[in-house]
Amino acid sequence: MSTILFYEKPGCSNNSRQKAQLAAAGHTVIAKNLLTEPWTRERLLQFFGSLPVHAWFNPAAPKIRDGEIDPATLDADTHWPCCAPNHC
Repeated sequence: MSTILFYEKPGCSNNSRQKAQLAAAGHTVIAKNLLTEPWTRERLLQFFGSLPVHAWFNPAAPKIRDGEIDPATLDADTHWPCCAPNHC
């Protein structure tokens, strides 16, 4: 099977379930801490491709769910580093 590089939020029950499913399917899972990874704008953009900024965000993230951050009002050029994972 494949080796999967899995960026997780430590302690997230959904991430634990997802990693277990991947491992049960025969994949090797290498977990990396999403919050301490040294992200750069350029590196993040490799993951997002041509997706619009609002699609980068998890709508269930507390700051988004609670209305503190509205992804529809953000753009990658003027709101960096807000668009980095450890800021939501």
